[in-house]
Amino acid sequence: MSRAVAEEPYPVRSLAKGLEILLLFKSPDHPVRITQASQTLGISPSTTHRLLSMLRSRGFARQDPKTHAYYAGPALLGLAQSLLEEGALCRAAQLELETLATRSRETVVLAVLRGSEAHVIVSVESPEALRVAPLPWRFGVPAYATAAGKALLAELSRLQVRRLYSKPKLDVRTVHTIAKRSELERELIEVRNCGYATSFGETNLNVNSVSLIIRGSKGEVYGALGLLCPSQRLPRERVVGMLDVLRRSAGVIARRLEASLFTNID
Repeated sequence: MSRAVAEEPYPVRSLAKGLEILLLFKSPDHPVRITQASQTLGISPSTTHRLLSMLRSRGFARQDPKTHAYYAGPALLGLAQSLLEEGALCRAAQLELETLATRSRETVVLAVLRGSEAHVIVSVESPEALRVAPLPWRFGVPAYATAAGKALLAELSRLQVRRLYSKPKLDVRTVHTIAKRSELERELIEVRNCGYATSFGETNLNVNSVSLIIRGSKGEVYGALGLLCPSQRLPRERVVGMLDVLRRSAGVIARRLEASLFTNID
């Protein structure tokens, strides 16, 4: 047996136990203590302490300095909140995406930014025989190579963009993909100025897209709404004509989302 194979089970078991500890944080105010956690998980107190310390160092747990009990940390709470908001966004958007797909005759997507990638979380395919099928939600593409991704990146500061893309050269998908970070920064300035983003064969040579932000009443960014089209159906001169219908649908989705969140709060 190779050394790599022999050493593999320990980190896998440690990861499994770490995930089991996360499940003990049942609410933001629910304390988790080392003795309780070690008994529940069937591991030694010293191992439990190491795992909780690692979670604390990554922001997934925090420790009360007086009681020494652990509580859910900001990273864990932020992840939970993000998932809840994405679920609410999907529910608020579904009907309007179907309406927009029927009206535009093109594939409609709602995307969010996860790290440096754009992920489609809701989509409705075009009713046309020749249409674009978006990637499943679990797959992401470089945000700089998609209209939705560029719309979302334009909401970030230059420093935030540089943190996402630390190298001056970017990986390219096609001959039309932005290849340099400096080129991306210039294009994001244009996106901010005009209020929408486009992609012409940057991820797939046969696919063009246009996208804009779904923005809340107080300026919140909920996601990006976009149309994916076969390249021959979305030449550059047709883009402006698609913006009104996109803006209308983005406004409908934002209002529905905020109405649902307000109702849940009450």
